[in-house]
Amino acid sequence: LIVFLLFLGCVKIGGVKMSGKKALVVIAPEDFQDHEFAMTCKGLEEKGIEIEIASTKNGVCTGKFGTSVNAKSIDEYNLSEFDAIVFIGGPGVPLVRSDDRMVQAAK
Repeated sequence: LIVFLLFLGCVKIGGVKMSGKKALVVIAPEDFQDHEFAMTCKGLEEKGIEIEIASTKNGVCTGKFGTSVNAKSIDEYNLSEFDAIVFIGGPGVPLVRSDDRMVQAAK
């Protein structure tokens, strides 16, 4: 998932901070990949990027290995306010892929 660090050609390798940038991290409502989620969020926050968490529904989402995350429905966000949208993998991805709102967000 190195691609997210290079979104829009903005992030420079080597510790450059990206304050003022925002990323929307999208997870499945269940069975998202916990480690990928944690490391992605950590990496973005270390670069100074503000993150928001979205899913197909409001409320608590549970990762494959039990991580609980509070997310808002994708409908609650204005996608144009984000510099990047990051989709987290895992066994729950078909729940995200089958949601037309998520497909539109990816476009």
